[in-house]
Amino acid sequence: MSDALQATLCPPLALPYTESPTRDGVNRRDIIIPNYASDGFWAHMLLFYSAHYIVVDAKNYVGAVKKREVLQLGNYLSQHGAGLFGMIACRTALDAGAEITRRELWAFHRKMIVVLNDDDLIQMLVAHAGGSDPGDVIRQKIEDFRLGF
Repeated sequence: MSDALQATLCPPLALPYTESPTRDGVNRRDIIIPNYASDGFWAHMLLFYSAHYIVVDAKNYVGAVKKREVLQLGNYLSQHGAGLFGMIACRTALDAGAEITRRELWAFHRKMIVVLNDDDLIQMLVAHAGGSDPGDVIRQKIEDFRLGF
C-alpha cells in the first residue's frame, strides 16, 4: 500500500512515514505523507483542508469497513495536527454506518476522508504510468462526495 502511494504521489508529496505512533504512543497511524506542495492539486489541499500531512489508514479487510475505523481516522485529523484530510485504503468500500459517519465528520468538523479501493489504486498507478496526474483520482472522489452531499 505504502509503495503504491509513494510511487504515484511522491513527488509532489514527500516520502511517507509508516507505522507512525502518536507522541503518547496510544495510537499508530499506518501511513503519513507530508505535503509541502507549493502549487497544483496538493497545494489546494493544503490551503483548503489544512492537509499538511496526508494520514492514510490501510484496511486489508475482506468485508466492508465499519464505522469504528472511520471514527478512528477522524480522531487522527485535527486543524493543529496533521490537518483535516485523510484517506482509507481498503479492498472494497464502507458499510452504511461508516458512510454516514464519514458524512458527519465532514458536515460537523470539516474533516474530509476519501476512500480508495483496489480499483482506485490501480487507476492511480495506470495514470502515473501514462504520464497523467494520479491525484486526479483523489480530486474526483472529493468532487463526487461534495456534490453528492
